[in-house]
Amino acid sequence: MHLHPAAKEVFRQRKAMVEPVFGYLRTVQNLNRFRHRGLSSVKLECSLHLLAYNLSRVVAARFWIYLMLLSGYQRHKSLFAVSGIGLDSLRQKFV
Repeated sequence: MHLHPAAKEVFRQRKAMVEPVFGYLRTVQNLNRFRHRGLSSVKLECSLHLLAYNLSRVVAARFWIYLMLLSGYQRHKSLFAVSGIGLDSLRQKFV
């Protein structure tokens, strides 16, 4: 299969951005097929699955930040400094 270089780039970006989300939905949330019929019902079901996925990502990110703050790793100070977030302000907010 011979693809145009621009098409290869599009497929590469899609593979990095979208495919892991669908893989998570299929494996963890067991979304192999929709349980309801009708466009509005399927939209609602898909929205609920994506909401659950996004909430799990938020919880995981907050948990990671909380662990980094508790562990006191000095090397992570540069990570927060680059992003413009002060480590002390995060410590006050999450601890």
